[in-house]
Amino acid sequence: MAAIVASRIIAEFYQGIEFPDDWANKPAFITVGLARKRVCSCIVLLDANTQPLAACWRIADHDERFVRIRFDEGAEDALLDDFDNDLREQSSRVGAPGLFATMVWEPDALRPDQGIEIHPARGSPFGLRDEWGWNVATREIVSHASDLLLVTREVTSKLSLAVPATAEEMHQEDVAGDCDTFVILPAKC
Repeated sequence: MAAIVASRIIAEFYQGIEFPDDWANKPAFITVGLARKRVCSCIVLLDANTQPLAACWRIADHDERFVRIRFDEGAEDALLDDFDNDLREQSSRVGAPGLFATMVWEPDALRPDQGIEIHPARGSPFGLRDEWGWNVATREIVSHASDLLLVTREVTSKLSLAVPATAEEMHQEDVAGDCDTFVILPAKC
């Protein structure tokens, strides 16, 4: 039986945020439009058992890489070894062990030794909420602007697609999923 793609993860990593001059005084949302440089992008296709079937990724300005299962019968243990190595190398570059892999596979499992997720502040115990509050002081966010990682992650499930033969075919799939944006202050900062 041929392998079937059941879900897809798309993640993009940007290093550095270009804040407007007055952002600290009126801190609004942090979006991809403020990001400085894309340092990694990837697409991973998984079967119904979350086993990888294909992946394509690009690190900074290097050529895009592509891997897929050799046979349509199913998953291969070492399929993502090079991808994992590249993610590990990027994590080491920003001084946060395993950060890139965590953000691709399980962003809710971010560890303190990897970094802090920056997000709008939750309401106070007294029910008061600063309209533009953040869980990290705005002056600290701005002072670490060049170190911040902005990560977009889209997950699409309930697919039923053939395993693509090329990276170009992976990019042609036009199905939308749930997208999240994360802003991370790596732990080394």
